Amino acid sequence: MKILVTGGDGMLAKAIRNIYPAYQLEICFCSKSVLDITDSDKLLEYFRAHHFDVIINCAAYTNVERAETDVSSAYAINETGSRNLAMAAKSVDALLIHISTDAVYDGRKSDVYHEGDICNPLSVYSKSKFAGESEILKHHNKAIIIRTSWLYSLDKPNFVTAIINKAKATGNLSVIYDQLGTPTYTYDLANAILAILKSNQIITHSGIEIYHYSNEGAISWYDFAVNICCILGIDANVTPITTSEYPSKVVRPFQAIMSKAKIKKNFGLVIPYWRDSLEECLSSYK
Repeated sequence: MKILVTGGDGMLAKAIRNIYPAYQLEICFCSKSVLDITDSDKLLEYFRAHHFDVIINCAAYTNVERAETDVSSAYAINETGSRNLAMAAKSVDALLIHISTDAVYDGRKSDVYHEGDICNPLSVYSKSKFAGESEILKHHNKAIIIRTSWLYSLDKPNFVTAIINKAKATGNLSVIYDQLGTPTYTYDLANAILAILKSNQIITHSGIEIYHYSNEGAISWYDFAVNICCILGIDANVTPITTSEYPSKVVRPFQAIMSKAKIKKNFGLVIPYWRDSLEECLSSYK
């Protein structure tokens, strides 16, 4: 099995790169400078020259704030890029594994979200990601879409690194408490993806399936920040604030907690609890 990971410089791709030798898989990593998913002709040429069996799409426009004003770039990568990948993958009969987001939901449901629930993205970023999912559904017949949430690690800038840096620099933080979700350690998601690739189901996979993956449990951004500081022993004053008190152009769901029952049942995955994974991540912090 020959596998390509797009967005090879990104946070999730780095996690896959660091753990894949243990799975005895042949994986090629391509950054944007080598393979730009918005260029359909070069993408198709590359796929036909290298004969990949599986494409893991980690390439995405993920700056949620900037997307509100940089709309064309967000859609070029998240929608057009996804369409290009779907069409190129189909042309060589490759399975496409695409990473999406919990933000495709509007957060108005009082219970957890299941894969079949209606999507109603609220921000430019989430609308562009949902548009990418739709393009895959239109242009490919062999794909897995994984919606995830609140990705973090120590490999790239994200919420966790931002909280650490600000807490150490100022000792004071104001963090939103009325938005709920589940942090996802990139190494847990990376292990899940590679375990799926090693499963017997992949050999005969056809059609398109949507799955949810995040760590277990649910917390607020405020809870997340408090636990980061607690685990690292950082003496910081963390103040809870409402969404309306935080300066942002982005409209986010107040809760988009996802059920992982489907992915656990279909692939036999055991998903770690968010606090355990956060401790594991921060154990390597220096």
